[in-house]
Amino acid sequence: MDMHAFRHYKTNIPEIDEDHQALLEILNEIKSNPRDSSAINLLKKYLALFIRHTQDEEELMLQCSYPFLEPHRQEHSWMRSSVEAYLKSMSGATHNFVSAIQFESQLLEHLDRQDIEFSEFFHSIHKPKSE
Repeated sequence: MDMHAFRHYKTNIPEIDEDHQALLEILNEIKSNPRDSSAINLLKKYLALFIRHTQDEEELMLQCSYPFLEPHRQEHSWMRSSVEAYLKSMSGATHNFVSAIQFESQLLEHLDRQDIEFSEFFHSIHKPKSE
């Protein structure tokens, strides 16, 4: 993904946007070197960051009393499980390019639907105070 296109997916919640960008950068690195032996380690790095990010994001949602936390949490779980299952079944680095595209697609769809929806909710309850 062209990182300039990332603006479309911004939540304007800095800690969330930083993680999203880092996740996409890892997937871009895998896609640019699909036969690189480090691709498995990059996918493990992606998974570790994804797990930490989703814990932080879900905690923020809980603090905001986000009404759609549970479906959001379920989608995070499904996405994490798909990466974990892929890592368990890996038989060679050539599959990493396909997995990176698949995981990028999942992540972008999630950002576009779920995280943008949360962003709108978050910003509606955290409006700047008028002076």
